[in-house]
Amino acid sequence: MERGVRQPENCCCREHRRASVWATIVVGLLCGVQVGCGGGSSGMPSGGAPPPQVFTTIDVAEAGTSSEQGTIALVVNLKGEVAGYYYDANGFIHGFIRNAAGAITTVDVPGDGNQGANISGIDAAGDAVGAYLDALEDEHSFVRSADGTITTFDPPNSNPGSGAQSINDNGTVAGGFLDSNGAHGYLRAPDGTFTTFDPTGSGVQIEIVIPFQITASGAVAGTYTDISYVRHGFLRDSSGSITILDAPGAVAEVNFGTDILGMNASGTIVGGIGVGVVNGIGATHSLVRTADGTYTIFDPPQGGGTALWPRQSMIAARWWEFTETRIWCATDTCASPTGPSSVSMTQTRRNFPFQPRAWAPIPAAST
Repeated sequence: MERGVRQPENCCCREHRRASVWATIVVGLLCGVQVGCGGGSSGMPSGGAPPPQVFTTIDVAEAGTSSEQGTIALVVNLKGEVAGYYYDANGFIHGFIRNAAGAITTVDVPGDGNQGANISGIDAAGDAVGAYLDALEDEHSFVRSADGTITTFDPPNSNPGSGAQSINDNGTVAGGFLDSNGAHGYLRAPDGTFTTFDPTGSGVQIEIVIPFQITASGAVAGTYTDISYVRHGFLRDSSGSITILDAPGAVAEVNFGTDILGMNASGTIVGGIGVGVVNGIGATHSLVRTADGTYTIFDPPQGGGTALWPRQSMIAARWWEFTETRIWCATDTCASPTGPSSVSMTQTRRNFPFQPRAWAPIPAAST
């Protein structure tokens, strides 16, 4: 595929599970939630007043400046290293790491017909993880050590591939993969040993598993999407015991449910819930779950009572949103864009790197 045709607007529908093992995440870049922050200082002065807010704009020099191009920062570690991805002027995607001094390094996986790379996790040492596409547009996991060495891998028997999502300060990687039996999660130890897991005990009823966070102890928190496209949170403790997290108020409907996005060293979990369509749009709220299982559902004061939490699409992947009128294909093949399996509607488009294949049907607000 030519780089010049990798623009996000070239969307098509393909087999859902092939379409992505990429992770979806709303990153607050908050210490204690993101990789590398577990157990560290909150950064609050001794007087109890919050520190002054300082914003730094990050633009990779090679990033494109047209619509749907630019730089997306996703994760930060305690050293102040920021990682993510960017679209270049041709719509091609690259990973990047920005050190605390502001120097930016582009990350591309060499060889194997690489069609782009994304970084989704970084540890305190600067080791980063993510996924890339090969010449057939199948995803594979990789880890990039702080010295720049890149190691690519997939769990045994994965097909069509896998995506690394997070890494802890011990070097253990958490990610998701697909095989003939459905979708699963995996852990990869620093010596290359794999442990696989299924949040529900079987991958057959799951579309994708997204381990958003792995702590230093080896506990994993994340989200999985079932075959009805309802999202559920999960917590896998360091012993391998798994708890399904369906927060109160979350509705079990397509594109709604519970999203678990991060966890700190004390076991406090953050995320959001989808509560259905309110006033014509999909409404969501934020959540915090403490280690004892207590949920707090809340909205920021400026949210007007309903937090419009950006949500993952039917196929979990990284994205950003904008609204337009398009044809949404209810089938995998999109063979009949005007037939009974399709519907034209104004909707929120889920745009994500590499394989922008899915459209989530969300009713438009009435005018």
